[in-house]
Amino acid sequence: MERVAQLAGISKATLYRRYPNRQVLLESLVTRRATDLTRTLRSEPTSKAEVRAQLHQYVVDLAGLLCTTTHQRYLLALADGAAAGLDFAGIWRRGPAQAHAELSRFLARAHRAGWLCCDDPDDAAELLLGMAVGLELVRSLYRVPLARHRLAERHAHAARVVDRFLSWYAAAPAAGC
Repeated sequence: MERVAQLAGISKATLYRRYPNRQVLLESLVTRRATDLTRTLRSEPTSKAEVRAQLHQYVVDLAGLLCTTTHQRYLLALADGAAAGLDFAGIWRRGPAQAHAELSRFLARAHRAGWLCCDDPDDAAELLLGMAVGLELVRSLYRVPLARHRLAERHAHAARVVDRFLSWYAAAPAAGC
């Protein structure tokens, strides 16, 4: 917590007033990251092109998150978490599970609007997340150089992922979607 206070440029007392322990701090961090990450998915898609654009930006943002020093520090904090007695399930619910749920809700809305044929949005969201992070997440865990460090690389990756994903879930009026 002392290092966090130093990095934030605040006193340890101020940090502890806001976040009484590491658990609360990490839960707050992952909640904020999930909220920021899924911001692009909160507006109602009005066309197939808009669904594509929103998913593209989401994948770019997710890939970008893996490249941040904040993400590396977060991984280190989690690694130390077992010894600190962290409630990993609580952190999971407020971060990754919340981001997955928001993506699933977006896909369900796009399905209801007829822009996608996606009758299992939870499964589709998991597939998209897996395609989006791929080996980058594993690289970040092992602290080896990431393949998509540059924004242009993340955009190219997002285009490939989203185009493939949308081809799997294309709305087909004749099929009843």
